[in-house]
Amino acid sequence: MNNQKETEELWNEIKKDIFRINEKGLFEYTKFAINSLYYSILKDEDVTIRCSKELIKKLKENKSLYRINSNIDEFNVQYMRVYDYVKENSSKYIKVYASLYFYDNLANNSISSNSKKVINRYINDIWILTFKCDSNVLKRSEGNVCSNCGSIMKYNSFNNTYECVYCKNLVKFDGAEEELELTDIEILKD
Repeated sequence: MNNQKETEELWNEIKKDIFRINEKGLFEYTKFAINSLYYSILKDEDVTIRCSKELIKKLKENKSLYRINSNIDEFNVQYMRVYDYVKENSSKYIKVYASLYFYDNLANNSISSNSKKVINRYINDIWILTFKCDSNVLKRSEGNVCSNCGSIMKYNSFNNTYECVYCKNLVKFDGAEEELELTDIEILKD
């Protein structure tokens, strides 16, 4: 499940199976999901994104491993790419590689007053986020029927649309965040 493939090859494979997703939408949603989940766990608030109960429990039990603590002054996502695409039985999973940058201003922490030298810490972690794709996502098949005339719709990868072969009706989708459930976050170690 950890075999890494070339990004373009992965997107081609994903697009064969999942219509309502694109790279920009996936990455924007991933940034939002990381921030939302991190601060929800930190503040002990309800998680508002689609996320498995097992992952929430894992993060709460391993806060220090995921750097979820009030000493972290700031964090942001530096870089993302698709890491893997896995099909298990009827489920599909997209794994996203995310490089996270944490900043800890030690002067803000509760440290000993005997300490004369204050050092800031900069930490870079790699998270592999696993999103499960809902089974109700539109798939490329001859079963996609035009809502306008009932004819067959064919996929056009150039403009990310379905086009009816008869009446030329176009159906376009820009993202798929409502179809994604965050099921796991692994920390990649060297």
